[in-house]
Amino acid sequence: MEERDIAAAFASAQRWGKVVSVLFVVIAVQCAVVAGLHCVGCVTALMESRTFLAAVQFPGMLGWVAFVAASLICALTAWNLGKGISPFTTKTHRRFLVCAILLWVYALVDFVWLPLLEQVGTLMQMQEFSFSVVEHGLDMGFNFNIGAVFAAAVLTLIASLVHYASLLQQQADELF
Repeated sequence: MEERDIAAAFASAQRWGKVVSVLFVVIAVQCAVVAGLHCVGCVTALMESRTFLAAVQFPGMLGWVAFVAASLICALTAWNLGKGISPFTTKTHRRFLVCAILLWVYALVDFVWLPLLEQVGTLMQMQEFSFSVVEHGLDMGFNFNIGAVFAAAVLTLIASLVHYASLLQQQADELF
């Protein structure tokens, strides 16, 4: 009975792995488009000598790049699972850990970037800081991105679980 349950669970994981991998690829493409738009915004602002506006775009671009990387790594893991490859490897652990670190960095940068720019601009009395906050839709306060923090925490947890499972897998392989 136990072997049959394990085989059924593995077959289900393979089916869902293929479906979920397509979903993560779609998410990655959408994130890449938004990251590209942020990059175009940065380049356009720099070409117009509006460095402050380019600097404002930086955290958004970093965040979307982090989400693209996370989505692609999740898609790769799900695709491998769909092909019957175990996700419990040191390589998968490192991939998830890198994604989590990218998202933690993004959450931190997003939290302090605009207030830091505001203070630096005020101290330097830069002309570019005179643009309207309402016009550009910017909130010049602390920006706590709960979505990025939640995603980073979940990926950190997944990385820890995959690492633990990979160690158990290695131990089981050594016993048999």
